[in-house]
Amino acid sequence: ADMACRSACISACARVAAWEAALGVLASMSREGTAPNIVAFNTAISACARAGQWRWALAVLSSAPGRDVFSYNSAVSACERSSEWA
Repeated sequence: ADMACRSACISACARVAAWEAALGVLASMSREGTAPNIVAFNTAISACARAGQWRWALAVLSSAPGRDVFSYNSAVSACERSSEWA
């Protein structure tokens, strides 16, 4: 239940581009012993992308324990919104 609740919180943050709040929830999961899953990481990357925070999106991508197509698409979207290409 805790994972679902926190993932929903990150998702709500992503919808309104509240990237700092999304990253805060992601960090609190790790601190409190709830290992974030790939969905939580992907949603946090998406929050960064919506806010144009490409550096943070790439930082979250690099720290994620696993990556999938959604992970990379969100990171590319963040770079695109900021006109930054690595």
